[in-house]
Amino acid sequence: MPRLGAQVLRAVVNQNSYDFANQFEHMQQSADELYIQLVNRDYNLGGTPQGIRYLPAAGSVLTVTLPSIDAAKNKTYTAIQPFAGDLSIFKILILATDDFGSGNILLSLTESAVVKTFVILNGCRVSPTDPSRCVSGY
Repeated sequence: MPRLGAQVLRAVVNQNSYDFANQFEHMQQSADELYIQLVNRDYNLGGTPQGIRYLPAAGSVLTVTLPSIDAAKNKTYTAIQPFAGDLSIFKILILATDDFGSGNILLSLTESAVVKTFVILNGCRVSPTDPSRCVSGY
């Protein structure tokens, strides 16, 4: 079984036009799209991301959980594969009413009845639109 990982993508135009990002940057109370590419970490080609694209079996389901300090506000999404030509790329649609925080992105891939879980460490950064939600060090 391969060691799976994932990479956040940004500026996605199509399956061949995108940039890699260290984090998904989201503005609170904004609709957004999060693109993630699955990678097989057992094959390190020395590039970014480390590993090669991982194409899950047909019918696989990827769930993505975005964090919150308040566990009741964790948001879990079922990702879609937006590009038939590259099944390693997944997308989730975030509604403006979805409220979650910064932190790890938790992923769970159900592939041929086998569940594989992995994490994008510190993969999500949320900027609040309400300054009263910011914590000041002063």
